[in-house]
Amino acid sequence: MTDSGDVDVVSGGRDDSRGRERQIWSWADSQAAERWRRLPPRTRSIALTAGVAVLALAAFGVQTYVQRPPDVPRLSFRAVPINDGDAGAPLGAPSLAADATIVQVALTLEPTRRGSGQATVTRLVGPGIITAPVLPALRSGAQSQSTSVNAVVDCNRLTFPLGPDTFRAHVAVSDGTRSTEADTGLGTAGRVFADQVTGLCSAHLAASYLEVGQVSGRVDPKKPQVDLTLSVINTGAAPGWVRLTPHDDATQSSSAVDAPVPAGGSVVVHTRLTLRRCPSWDQTRLPPDTTETPLALLATVGPSRAPGSGALAGPWAFGPLPVSPDAAVGLKDLMVQACGGVASPVLLSQQPRATFDRTTRVLTTKLDAYLPGGLVRRVRFLRSDSTDYPQLDPLLDHAWITPDVTGVATSTIRFGVPLGISCFGGGPTITLDLEVDVGQGAHRRTAVFTLFSETFLSPGDLAMACLS
Repeated sequence: MTDSGDVDVVSGGRDDSRGRERQIWSWADSQAAERWRRLPPRTRSIALTAGVAVLALAAFGVQTYVQRPPDVPRLSFRAVPINDGDAGAPLGAPSLAADATIVQVALTLEPTRRGSGQATVTRLVGPGIITAPVLPALRSGAQSQSTSVNAVVDCNRLTFPLGPDTFRAHVAVSDGTRSTEADTGLGTAGRVFADQVTGLCSAHLAASYLEVGQVSGRVDPKKPQVDLTLSVINTGAAPGWVRLTPHDDATQSSSAVDAPVPAGGSVVVHTRLTLRRCPSWDQTRLPPDTTETPLALLATVGPSRAPGSGALAGPWAFGPLPVSPDAAVGLKDLMVQACGGVASPVLLSQQPRATFDRTTRVLTTKLDAYLPGGLVRRVRFLRSDSTDYPQLDPLLDHAWITPDVTGVATSTIRFGVPLGISCFGGGPTITLDLEVDVGQGAHRRTAVFTLFSETFLSPGDLAMACLS
């Protein structure tokens, strides 16, 4: 209240700016409406149509983005073979199909650039894969991830040669609500995996479809040598190759042999084998393949031309070549004839136990060599190149022994026993070459066998002989 008694009215905290804004917008709307009314009808129709079109395009773009699957990011892989074994020997289990093998690699997904979505590698896909390995651990990201892949491959479903894109990775990509699945290349890892499959399946198929069907030959009358002729058949749908190489230093072949075996066809292979050491044959069974004989005929399936040797063989692998029962009998008979008719000599250490001099570390034992009765004229024990226990008696290499009427030849032999040897059983295992003199007149010959025998020592001597 003022001195004059008038009362001042003050606004109770309300802001009149909102009212002014409403007045401004009302004025603007009226002006816009007025301008709109002043437009010609045709112009207003065009403007309305354009507005509706813009809204429709915006809605379509949103819908297209939502419905379009996300892009598959670029993935980079590394692979390292895991399979063990010689020459691609197939790793498998009895429950696998006849032409299936297990291929094992360590697969690594390299760090991936950040993109619009995440990719998860779920499995490997490609021809012949009958059990696809699930790979839930490999997801794209800033860190590399690794896993072990065990793929069961049906070798019969493959067409050689295999390329780096023959096998691919199946990935699932997610980006918010959007998702998709696709196959993507493995890059250099694809080549590693394809080479691993090639090596395993080329040897596996050779063991399944190639076989030595027939064997014939001519035995040299004076030495352990035989000229062999072998017929190799291929019942498979892919071409194969056979390769003959000496099994070890005990066998000498006249020349290396590389021969193609057409699909559904056969090939005849000729070679001359000289047996520096004769094999001892298992009397209870026939050899299932040539690697259990001095022949060592190997085979592979798939290459169109002869692979190189060693590193030059590429992905192809040579495996054991099976022998038919009839061919196994023929092969065994020819080699036994070449070795003077002696098939399975046996070397045994006599009882009672051998003796061991702890001061000189000399082991003395009496050995019996069991040979066919009435066949062998004489024998002698020789130092073997493969023995770890050198004989001390210098006359050992020159003493011929005449077997008794049952074919048993006996000799007492001394061996020097080095420190740090391993003994399995009753004492050190000894190795000797046994030379036999067999035949009559123009057919007389000598042949050499490498024999092994376990010795038997007293517990005290055994502890000292095998002390490291």
